[in-house]
Amino acid sequence: MDILCGIEWDLLSEGTPKGFDYWIGSAHHLYGKNTGKYYEINFRPEDLQDCINNDFDGDPLAAVEAYFAEVEKIAAKKPDILGHIDLVKKLNADGSFFDEESPRYKAAALRALQAARENDCILEVNTGGIYRGYRKDFYPGAWLLGEWNKLGGRVIITADAHDTAALTFGFDEAAAAIKAASFTALTVLTVNGFEEQEL
Repeated sequence: MDILCGIEWDLLSEGTPKGFDYWIGSAHHLYGKNTGKYYEINFRPEDLQDCINNDFDGDPLAAVEAYFAEVEKIAAKKPDILGHIDLVKKLNADGSFFDEESPRYKAAALRALQAARENDCILEVNTGGIYRGYRKDFYPGAWLLGEWNKLGGRVIITADAHDTAALTFGFDEAAAAIKAASFTALTVLTVNGFEEQEL
């Protein structure tokens, strides 16, 4: 077995992602312009609600737009892999925070997707939200994955594992979702770097 050393890094991380075998760029926080707080948008529902109410004037889609703008910024750093691009939906499985089908949501997500393509990021298909019981769909969702295929982007399956039981959770299902989005290949990380493999 080959063991590589990588890091997940976001705009609030200390140090640099350089010097690793690979790095994953991702967004987890929103800055509140009114309160000066940084909110972790994927952890506690009350934090996301406070963020929306106190710093986005009660407009959840404004918070969504700000989140995807953060994704654009991390994509501009040119990570090898762009992590869980639509993580902002993690706590929204029942639609209680915002409408994932709204034109504003989709427009913001597509801007982030375009930034990922312009910076030649590999987009991860992340099974962690399903493993931990937050979602029934992957990051990214099916429609966004389809748009990524139209842009000619590359995809890699990841578990975002926080424990050993999650290491390969949902990989067959993720591969099926990738095929359903009309991809014919996926990217695999090897000791020789990133390689394309046919599905």
